[in-house]
Amino acid sequence: MEKLRQNPIYLTLLPVALMFIAFTKLRIPGIKVGPGEAMLAVWILITFIAAVINRAGVTPIVRKTVLMFVVFIGSSIIGSVWSFVSVYSKLDKLPFAFEEVVGTLLIFFMCVAYTLVADKRYTEVTLKIFCILTSIVFYIYYLTHPVTKYRLVIWSDNPNQAALYCFFVSAWSVVFFINTKSLWRIMYLVTLYFSIVVGFATDSDGYKMALYAMSILMVIVFTIKNYRKAFIWIVICGALATVLFFVPDIQLWFLDYFKRLTYENQDTVRYSLWRGAFQAFLNSPLFGNGLMAHAGYDVPFMNYDAHNYPLDMLVRVGTVGFIATVAWFAVLLKPAIKKRKFYDLAIFIAFIVFSMTRVQLRMPVVYVYLLSIYYLNLHEEDKICEIYDKSPKPDHGAYTCKLNSKEFS
Repeated sequence: MEKLRQNPIYLTLLPVALMFIAFTKLRIPGIKVGPGEAMLAVWILITFIAAVINRAGVTPIVRKTVLMFVVFIGSSIIGSVWSFVSVYSKLDKLPFAFEEVVGTLLIFFMCVAYTLVADKRYTEVTLKIFCILTSIVFYIYYLTHPVTKYRLVIWSDNPNQAALYCFFVSAWSVVFFINTKSLWRIMYLVTLYFSIVVGFATDSDGYKMALYAMSILMVIVFTIKNYRKAFIWIVICGALATVLFFVPDIQLWFLDYFKRLTYENQDTVRYSLWRGAFQAFLNSPLFGNGLMAHAGYDVPFMNYDAHNYPLDMLVRVGTVGFIATVAWFAVLLKPAIKKRKFYDLAIFIAFIVFSMTRVQLRMPVVYVYLLSIYYLNLHEEDKICEIYDKSPKPDHGAYTCKLNSKEFS
């Protein structure tokens, strides 16, 4: 698989596919498939073929990823049957949407393919390509298209899709800035600046709350760990805030935010959807109601998203699927915790803050982000380690890992 990881076309294919998936207006009407989904499917196919040819080993993370999705999809199937019998048969509707099912299967195959091919270097390179490419394309669009009604939409049906991408570009730019010692740091400051400008132009409350949470948590992390780094981080945030204040759209947002909040009353609408989603969850708390939107304004089963990632997951796959997903999150976070990379945990908490305002079950970039936490924090010997045997040695009880016909203990 090493030759495949080093192939420049293959390295570029995944980040380009992820970027184009955000451009939902480029999809073919009716089937909701666009160039991004097509490129992602090609990447998955190439990866599986290469894995079969090279007899890639099945590592524990592959098995745990497959297990999580089996529980996730299985729970949704059981929940679909129950919600159809109890609710949707009376409404002459199906308890699932075909595009949701196809999207979930695409994400499942993508995650399995990623765990088969990824190592630390592959993850770093693909994410750097994604950050640079996405930030430049988004910023050029921002410069060439006037913001209408205070919200920037980048070839997508919803400005929050672009805001989600801006959050990940911001987060990865911070991670690479921290871990890079060369002049490339300047590039990551530029991608961070571009993503913040575009993120504010989308006027997404979720993005702004997540950005504030990430900044505050970063200062806390570096204050505890290193006073000098904390001071540097505060200076960088202050400098960026000073520069950003001169961006007209951000000035407009600060001047007009409270007035628009009063008129639009977004929070009241969001709470109304949460109440409707919770009622749908109570219909099938164990296995959920199936892979589609089940919320409504103060009432359930009106085909609205809950606009809350954890709550929407509970509504769709129930407590069983939710616990399986949380357990998978814990597995992916374990290397960061072991290496005391608390800034990764700070970014993850900021992602959870963002997820409280949006539904990201259908966005492949979310799962690439989660997997990146795992692979960016692997030890050097772990990143190409394929475990075939995990039996304890009789002498000292260490575990055996076979790597290129050699044994490491």
